[in-house]
Amino acid sequence: MAPLLPVIGSFAETYPAVDLRVIVDAVTSPLASVLEGTSMLGITGPLALQHQEIVTAPILTVQRVAVAAPSHPLARSNQPLTRRAITEHRQIVTWTRDQTGGSHPFRPTSTRAWQASDIGAKREMLLAGLGWGTMPLHIVEDDLASGRLVQLRLPPQIAAPWSTPLPLYLIRSVHHPQGPAGRWLFERIVSILGQH
Repeated sequence: MAPLLPVIGSFAETYPAVDLRVIVDAVTSPLASVLEGTSMLGITGPLALQHQEIVTAPILTVQRVAVAAPSHPLARSNQPLTRRAITEHRQIVTWTRDQTGGSHPFRPTSTRAWQASDIGAKREMLLAGLGWGTMPLHIVEDDLASGRLVQLRLPPQIAAPWSTPLPLYLIRSVHHPQGPAGRWLFERIVSILGQH
C-alpha cells in the first residue's frame, strides 16, 4: 500500500467527487475481479499475462522469504533443513480466488497447511508460531530485524518456487472501458511505480 498512498492522495485532489474503493486481497484475486468487471483496476502477478483481454503494465517486484517464529522447530533446528523436514511441519498459506472466481489456496510445499484469507492474518499466525510460510520481504522486514520472525535457510531446490522476485502488474480489462478518472489513475500509477 505504501507506494500507492501518494497516488491515491493525488487522485482525491484531482477527482474529489469520485468515490474510490481500495480492496486488498491475495495476489490472484484482483485478476478475477478485473475479468468479472467488478474492479476497474487491479495489481496482480504474472498470471495476468496469460489473458489477452487484460492490459498489463509492470510496476513492482516483490521478494519473498520463508519465515517462522523463533520458537518454531524449523527456526530452532541446527541441522540443514530438508524437504522432508519442512513437509512435516504445518505451512501457513494464503487463500485466494482464481481467475474463474473459484477459490483455492496457493499450492503448499508442506503436506500440512492452514489457510489465511489475507496477508495480515497470515503474518499474525506466523508470529504466533502456528506454522512456517513464505511472506513478502517488505512486510516482514521489521519482524526479521527485531527477531520476532526468523528467515528459514532452505536449499535452493526447495526455495525455487518463491525465491525468485515476483513481478507485479497493474491491470485493466479491454472489455470494461474506463472513464477519465480510471484512465488517470492507471496512467499515474504506471508513471510513478513503473520507475521502480
